[in-house]
Amino acid sequence: MSKGLTSFFTGLKSEIFSFLILMLIVISSGGCGKGEEKSTNESTSKTESQDQDSVFSPEEIFSATLVQGIVGEEDDPDLEAFLEEDLYGELKNSKAVTMDRISSSMYVIEFENLGQMKSYLIRKYYNPQKDEYYFEKTAFDLDVKKQFLK
Repeated sequence: MSKGLTSFFTGLKSEIFSFLILMLIVISSGGCGKGEEKSTNESTSKTESQDQDSVFSPEEIFSATLVQGIVGEEDDPDLEAFLEEDLYGELKNSKAVTMDRISSSMYVIEFENLGQMKSYLIRKYYNPQKDEYYFEKTAFDLDVKKQFLK
């Protein structure tokens, strides 16, 4: 082959190679876009189904708000269960409820009942025979500040 013809084929190969690379880029980016759209739709569907599965009851919202939101504890399932089962029914109609952690085993809940503020002292106990925690509540009328912050 002559020198001119060789350079022609080399140039043609280069252009075809560039064209093929460009087509691969276009095809792959087009395919990724569709895949991303599909995965976005799938993740949206998964999120919606997870939201439906994770609907909280009013009792769970009440206990999580007091324990995690007000007291600031990350998670205490035993305390939350006690609040849901033993206190929610009585406190659900209060206009104001708050909770303070006095110590690692003692909490105070203040709530409004018929226009008056009332308080419960909640103590956490451990039963080694059953290897479980339990709680007791005691009503008191003293001001929390006078009782615990001397």
